[in-house]
Amino acid sequence: AVPAGPEAPAAVRELLVRLRDRADEAPTPDAAVHLLESVAREMTALLGRYDRDARAAWRRLGDRRCAAGDPAGAVHLLGQVAADAAQALGPGDPDTLEVRLEHARALGEAGDPYGALHLLREVQPVLVQALGPYDARALTSQARLAHAVALTGDVVSAAGMLLELIPAVHAP
Repeated sequence: AVPAGPEAPAAVRELLVRLRDRADEAPTPDAAVHLLESVAREMTALLGRYDRDARAAWRRLGDRRCAAGDPAGAVHLLGQVAADAAQALGPGDPDTLEVRLEHARALGEAGDPYGALHLLREVQPVLVQALGPYDARALTSQARLAHAVALTGDVVSAAGMLLELIPAVHAP
């Protein structure tokens, strides 16, 4: 048996990372999901639940599930990945915040715009505080927040939020 955790051979980790990173080349979205699920399970078994590469595999699986037409499965999975990231890295870590943004996107795609909006409103101020107001990820999340507001039917507020972004986008 291959040892778990940091003692796992580097070659095994490298192979699993390559498989994870090339899953998008699978012939179909369902094949990518199947490959990523296998890779994520193997990485978790060998490297541990809180390993950064293993979390990245589960995160990518959530994204691929959305692309394959299973946003509800992605919501469940990304919620767990976000909880694991918060446990391992802390709730204000940029990686944790990115997973929470992906979770919000999946909520919206699964037909829950209010759930997505709620999560985005939680994450946005923390993301701006962690990365700064002019960071591309913070600005993108503000645009996503405006989009989520529009999906709830409040187009006027969403347009105002987007207008507020213009000076920030043109800042040095």
